[in-house]
Amino acid sequence: MAIFNAPLDLLDHPKIAIDCSLDIIRNMKSLNIELQKEDLPPVAIGIGINTGIAVIGNMGSESRFDYTAIGDAVNTAARLESGTKEAGVDMLIGYNTAIKTDYKLELLEPLKVKGKDKPLEVYTWDLEADKQEAMKDVNRLRKTFANHDLDELALAKPGLLQGKVNKASNRVMDTLEKLSDPNQFNEKPSNN
Repeated sequence: MAIFNAPLDLLDHPKIAIDCSLDIIRNMKSLNIELQKEDLPPVAIGIGINTGIAVIGNMGSESRFDYTAIGDAVNTAARLESGTKEAGVDMLIGYNTAIKTDYKLELLEPLKVKGKDKPLEVYTWDLEADKQEAMKDVNRLRKTFANHDLDELALAKPGLLQGKVNKASNRVMDTLEKLSDPNQFNEKPSNN
């Protein structure tokens, strides 16, 4: 369990929780590629994100205590995590978190969970919107560097589309570094 906004206040903690989850999911995909190379089974995870009031602090006895959180918001996050398999997604986001972010999230079918009379309104990361945003960024870069090394930049595009953001981002950054050096520009073909 990860706790955001405690013990110190953290501005925009719902967004930061989603960002952290996306990093975990991307790293798991990389790990599973490595596991596949070793002929090992993949590892599947589920992440539940919820925002709400909780009792947080060191709890337990003198012989054993932990820094933890308890309360309905925490229980709901745990139910979301366990509901990821049923929903067929890596991450489920509760309503209270969804309304506090400006991310484009995909609304899923309501999820019936233990301890709640009504099904929960749940969301997940909108991968299609994410791909569209990545494409907008690529197109903006293409326009910005139209007269420069587009071949290298084009190599980043498929990676962005396949969710290989880290490798694609590295390619874009490498290209930007090259373009910052005037000696690295590709020659424009002559029209003669």
